[in-house]
Parts: sequence; structure tokens; C-alpha cells
Amino acid sequence: MGNLKVVGKSVTRKDVIDKVTGITKYTGDINMTSQLYGAFYRSPVPHGKIVNIDVTKAKEYPGVRVVITGEDVPYLIGQTIVDQPVLAVGKVRMEGEPIVGIAADTIEAAYRAAALVKVEIEPLPVIDDVMEAMKPDSPLVHEKLEDYVNLTKSRCKNGTNIYDHFTLRKGDVEKGFEEADVIIEKEYDCAMLSHATIETHASIAQYERSGKLTVISAAQSPFRIRAEMARAFGMDESKIRVISPPIGGGFGSKVEMRSEQLAIALAMHSNGKPVKVVFSRKEDLLAGVVRAGVKFRIKTGAKKDGTIVAVQSDNYWDTGAYATLGPVISLKANIALTGPYSVDNIKMDGYCVATNKQLGTAYRGFGAAEAAYVHEQQMDAVAKALGMDPLELRLKNVMVDGSRGHTGETMFTVAIKECLEASAESLGWNSMPLSWITPEGKIRGKGLGAFLKFTGTPSFSGATVKFSHDGSVTLSYGTTAMGQGVGTILSQMVAEELGIDINKVETVLADTDHVPLDKTTTSSRSTHHMGNAVIKACDDAKKKLKHLVSLAWKVPEDYIEIEDGVIRESNGGPDARQVAINDIKSTGLLKTSDPIIGNGSYETSDLWDKPDPETYQTSRLTAMWFFGANAAEVEIDPDTGKIEVIQVAAGHDVGKAINPLNCIQQIEGGVMMGLGNAILEEYIHRDGKLMNGNMVDFKVPTTMDMVKTVKSILIEKAHPEGPYGAKGIGEPSMCGAPAAIASAVGNALGITVHTIPIKPETIIGAARKIMEENDAS
Repeated sequence: MGNLKVVGKSVTRKDVIDKVTGITKYTGDINMTSQLYGAFYRSPVPHGKIVNIDVTKAKEYPGVRVVITGEDVPYLIGQTIVDQPVLAVGKVRMEGEPIVGIAADTIEAAYRAAALVKVEIEPLPVIDDVMEAMKPDSPLVHEKLEDYVNLTKSRCKNGTNIYDHFTLRKGDVEKGFEEADVIIEKEYDCAMLSHATIETHASIAQYERSGKLTVISAAQSPFRIRAEMARAFGMDESKIRVISPPIGGGFGSKVEMRSEQLAIALAMHSNGKPVKVVFSRKEDLLAGVVRAGVKFRIKTGAKKDGTIVAVQSDNYWDTGAYATLGPVISLKANIALTGPYSVDNIKMDGYCVATNKQLGTAYRGFGAAEAAYVHEQQMDAVAKALGMDPLELRLKNVMVDGSRGHTGETMFTVAIKECLEASAESLGWNSMPLSWITPEGKIRGKGLGAFLKFTGTPSFSGATVKFSHDGSVTLSYGTTAMGQGVGTILSQMVAEELGIDINKVETVLADTDHVPLDKTTTSSRSTHHMGNAVIKACDDAKKKLKHLVSLAWKVPEDYIEIEDGVIRESNGGPDARQVAINDIKSTGLLKTSDPIIGNGSYETSDLWDKPDPETYQTSRLTAMWFFGANAAEVEIDPDTGKIEVIQVAAGHDVGKAINPLNCIQQIEGGVMMGLGNAILEEYIHRDGKLMNGNMVDFKVPTTMDMVKTVKSILIEKAHPEGPYGAKGIGEPSMCGAPAAIASAVGNALGITVHTIPIKPETIIGAARKIMEENDAS
């Protein structure tokens, strides 16, 4: 590790010039010969029975080539529960659900034809509150949940809106609360919100007469989506090709099919012509996917010395009209809901619930950010009840190497203590009180947001490295590029392993016909999983280079060694031949041989122990745990309730920073995204209809809202199974930010923050009360 030449250095990202000059082509920039354009008539109501569909005028509109309804494409999609029709059949379950599909010669013709569709819908009772949806007499979004194909063994229940009931049990929670001196029991809400990616959902599909289906898509997980396409449309995966160009932001929104199935459905009826579907911003907000809203009921018990002895929660996830990845999000959030703290007694019940709202799916952190916000508010409340410093309370309870995790495994490479201490010190935790009033009459406060998260396991990644005759190397892998800099990170590993110039390493687009299998670009797994696969591919390539050189030099292969990027003859004495791999072009060896192709793969099924379905206890749940902590300082205007985030110090356990600057950029972006979660972003519904489905009324942070100072702190506690010790940083980078900001606001005002986003009207009363008390004193 001490002799690393490329890994650990802040190498400039390989795609930077193309990105800033506009050369990069996203899916929306790609056009094909004879291409048609797709548009859709979408339901104007959140719940209703389809009585009649009249497409007469749409079919007659000039330029229209295809008009289809749900009867023409009787397919269901879904990655957990296969419950979602491509086009609505019989009823609609959410506003914006597609009912009729149009393909035309121009996008204008397609949209105008869609506007001519007439659909008679008989309104049905709307359920848009997750707690109402839980009631036994609630209207049903789906009549028989158990009739759907269930791919993840979710615990559905007919006659209810419950898609899944997840349970985690550790120790004896009742006994734990009996031992507690202080019990804090509260409720919290996190709003439904948009991923708000720069690039909306976009796909191009071509269904050839031979039965070959090609899809170009802004898809985070091309292999996973290919499998879903094959399942949904009754095809062999070998007949489906998915190409994923660079993605203009994913954050989990592009893990599942969203525009892909619509483009495919139209392409199946277009006589071989490709069909392009690009969501408008309105469509993206209304009919894309969202972060699920969630309500938590949580109880925390502690002893007088601050030891947390028990945590219990019932929580309710509003997954919207269809399951999507809702059951998985509930599972992951509940495992994270006790935070990075050692607790002997835990009882978690997570409910994934259907409503007539937008579809709640994966969002950066898979529920870990929401969980962190809740458990950190609880930690602040416990600290206040015990009269302890919030940092002291957290440090007393943090996990360490050897701690027994929430799901039973023995924890290792745990650096949460270091992250908390570094963040608090950087913020100046001990140099200021929890709350104070500035000379300008503003209220300031500081807070903490620690978290833990795990990566999905078991998993698989494959990679190849191929030497060209000019000595350059082409790296192929299935991880998608969506702004996280993965091409640069993996190229650094190739350059390090082979001892070549990083500029000689080229990467290719994720294309299921031409790159090795990769499970998915999610779960902050790419650096760790694909990195290991890349290193193995380099090792395989070096073995083949040794064989090639042994033939050329006419010596046994055992006499050839490769070290630090140099191929040398091990027994040649002072005249031993050698050549740097970086200079191998000059030897001409690559021109006279078969292509040197190194293959590598990494999988984690051998280390994973399947959890008990009732308790979710196991000897090992995941390939790696992520830890981190944010410390935040906020300023509140008591007259307007406006919150300004002054500074955030973010300490993250990255294992090993392959590219430190890239890690810092991830953290800064994550803090900004977390700020939006904490104080701005929220879907507002009225009777199931989205009231703020535009980028004027749905507020996301702009440059004017930026945190004044972000201090990124990289904690490197090497993971024994990670490439060079690396973990991941993509999702963890934002998980602690909303929690820290909410903690700072709560500490500033002496309240518990029960809802994010934190609205000015919810805090202005407490702020003015503080100012009145200050004036009186």
C-alpha cells in the first residue's frame, strides 16, 4: 500500500472534458434512423375504473403510426412483486398512470394525438395517507396482493394494502425497557420527494422481426433490467440487448423500468422501427418514481449512565400504487434504524403499504438517511433527558470492532468513533454551546448525524481487460456511469495493477451484449465489487503476458516474473531481460500474438449467511458496512423561520480513498442533496393529486442555498476484502446530512424535529419564544 503510484491520488476524471464541453451523449441526445416518438395519455385521476377508451381521433392524426392500450400489451412488470401493468387495464391506481400509448413520426404529433384520446373513468375511493391505508376497512389499491408473482417472498396479505411486513428481533426488548431509567417515545415523518435528476427517464427500443430487442436506456442496472424485460415480455435474455449511455443522475430512480417498458410496448407494434420515449419534466415528477414517504413510531430506552438498552419501532412506508422496491427499502431502513450504536435489545416492524400516489422506490441510501434522521433525533432527546452532551452520549454507545451488530454478526473495520470525533472537532464542537444568539439577532445551533448502512449481498461483478496492439488497454465492465466517476476509479486500479499510464486505459459503455455481467450499479458497491473484479482481470492478463513473454524469450514461464509493472527474467543474472508493461508496444510482442484478454470476477455469495426470516439474525449479512458522521451548524431567522446551514463537517469511513478528490466531490454533493431533504423537498398531495408537480413549486436546492462551508474528512480504515482496502461513498455521502441539520435545528430551538423537510411554520413559534425569553432576561 505504501508504494502505490496511481491509487490514492486525486487523478482528474477521465470524462471531465466531454462533460463540461457538452460532447457527452445521453440517451435523449441519441437518434436512430426511421425513429418514431412515443407519448402517452395518462390518467388525470388517482384511482378509478376505466369505463371506455376512444382512440379514433388519435389514430387519424397525421404522422401517427401506432396506438395501443393495455389490451394490446397484457404484461406486468416489477422487481419485487410483479404487479404493475405496462398500460393500465380495467382501472388506474395513480395520477399519471399511462393508459394509451402513441408512436408518431414527430414528438409534436405524438403529444397532439395523445391529447385527442378520450377516456371515461369512474372515480373510486382515493387512499393517499399511509396510516389510513393500514386500517382494516380502508379502500383497496389492489384487490388480491397475494395473486401477483412474488419474487422476494414479501409478506403480502389479501384484503389489505400491506405489500410486506418486515421483522427484526434481537434480544428481549421488553426486558430492555424494564431496565431503562429513561424512555423516549416519539413519532416522525419523512416526506415523499423526487429524485430530481438532471436527465429525465429516457429510452429507445427497437424490436426487430427476428425477435431481437435492443434498448438504449438511461438505466443504472442494465443486466437487472434485461432480466426484468425478459420476465415481463416472455423473452429469452439472449434476445435482449441493453445499452446504457452515460446517465444524467440516477440516485436509485433508474434501477427499475420506467420508460423502458413503454418504449418496448410501442416498438413491438411499430414494424421494426425504433421508438424513442423521453419523459417531460412534468411526466418525470408525476409518473416517474419518488422517495417513499414514511411514518415512524419509535421508542428508545436508556440507563442513567447513557447506555442505550432497547429500541423498538413500527414504521410505515408509503410505496405508492405499486410495490417497486418498497419491501427492500423497508428492510434496509429497519436494519439501519438503531444507528451505529451497540444495542442488545431491538424490535423492528416495517410495513410497506400501497396508496394511490406516486411510486416509492430506491433513493440514495435505500432508507438509511431517513433512519439516521430518526435515530439521531432520538439520541438528542435521550441526551437532553439525561443532561448529557449529545456527542458524549453517542461516543458512549458507538459500535467498535467486535461489537455484535443489529443482525447478529460480529462487526469489523468499524470507524464510527473516528468519524464522530473528527467531524465534531472540525466543527469546533467543544468551543460553542448547543444554542446561542448572534449579535444580529439570529439563533444558531449545532447538531450531529451519525449513521450506518450496508451493501446488498450476495452480489456479482465481472470485468475484462484487453491489450491492444499499441499497448493500450480496454477495460470492459457493466457498471454504469452516472456522475460518480467510476470510469476513472477503475482505470486507476488498472493503471496501478499493470504499471501503465492511466491515459492508456480506455473504458466502454455498459452494453449487455459486450461486457461481463454486473448485478447492479446501486448500493455503493461499484468501487468494492467491480474494483475486486478489475484487479482479478489484471492478474489474469499478467499471467497471459508472462506466457507470451516466455515464448518470445524462449525461457520457461516459471522464469518470468512481473513486479511493479515490469516483466523481467528472474534467473538471467546481470544481463536479465526486462520490459515495462507500459513500454510493451516497443517490443512488437502484441502484434504477433492472439489478443491478451484478462478476465476477472468477484462474488460474495460465499461469505453471506441467509438471515432468519422472522428475526433477520445471521452470522454475516453483508460484504461491508458503511459508517459516517456529519456535524452541522445552522442559523435560524426568528422572524421568517428561514434556516441557513452555515457549515457541515462530514467524516466518512471510506476504507481507502482510491481518488481522494472524487470522494470529496461525492461528499459535497451528498451534503447538498441532504440539505434539500432536510429543509426544502416535499411532494404535496390533495385527494391523491400532486399539487406541486413542477420545478417551480417543488423546491430543490440551488447554488443560492449552498452550505457555506463543507469540510470533508476521509477516514481510512482498510476493509480486508476491499480493493486496496476500499469501501464505498456514493450513498453514504448524504446519509448523515439530513440528520445533522435536523439535530442542529432541534438543539438550536430546544425542540424535537418531528418532520422533514423542516418547515418555517413549524419552528417559527419556538424561535420567537427564545427571542422573547432572551429579551426579557
